[in-house]
Amino acid sequence: MSAATPQAPPPQAVLMQMAYGFCSTFLLRAAAQLKLADHLADGPKSAEHLASITSANAPALSRLLRTLAGLGIFAEDESHLFSMTPLAEPLRSNVPGSVRTSILSVSGDLFILPWSKLLYTVQTGEPSFDKHFGAPFFDYIAGFPEEAAWFHDMLIGFNYPDAPAVAAAYDFTPFSKVTDIGGATGHMLTTVLASHPGPQGIVLDLAENQAAAEELIQSRSMSDRITFSAGSFFESVPAGCDLYMMSHVLHD
Repeated sequence: MSAATPQAPPPQAVLMQMAYGFCSTFLLRAAAQLKLADHLADGPKSAEHLASITSANAPALSRLLRTLAGLGIFAEDESHLFSMTPLAEPLRSNVPGSVRTSILSVSGDLFILPWSKLLYTVQTGEPSFDKHFGAPFFDYIAGFPEEAAWFHDMLIGFNYPDAPAVAAAYDFTPFSKVTDIGGATGHMLTTVLASHPGPQGIVLDLAENQAAAEELIQSRSMSDRITFSAGSFFESVPAGCDLYMMSHVLHD
């Protein structure tokens, strides 16, 4: 006798699963806010132990951890100790490829509230962000340094794996000066020019990125080749360059 063929779930169930998709967003947000991956990086811990170091309610935190374990983000053993999985590694802070602050950004009000007002955009063709917050996105986040930093960390996270591939795929040696338009803190440009010793470079982005960009550029020993230019590419770009790069900014 052959095994029964699995039946596809009914359309109602599929739609409700889609509708509940936001739950995963906020499960991840809570994990990022509590830095659970950071606290588990040195070994398994109980929910009670984690609650004591995160100022959380132990029974509620236990349910959160078990739900995250059900998603494969953490693991729970027979002793009810929770531990890391490969999926949890990028939730750690300050590790290569970390997405912790990116999750905090996309699960916060700056993204969630405009999406909740999507109907306004569909009906009017105007940005719901501007309507809800009273200013365009980049003007608004300039007044919130922590959230701006999370957002720009997210941009770095987007092109973190891209940059080595771009550096390897394209020959930048014929150019003398390269500008990365909307280059955030310079990850893309520093990676590219590290593989191509000839060109000089400019990172163009908003002024709030300057300190972080200069720190990154210096940490990668590129200060003699790359400078930061504060400004908006909606207004102008540095003149005199023979190559202009854009990564993850065309949607702007």
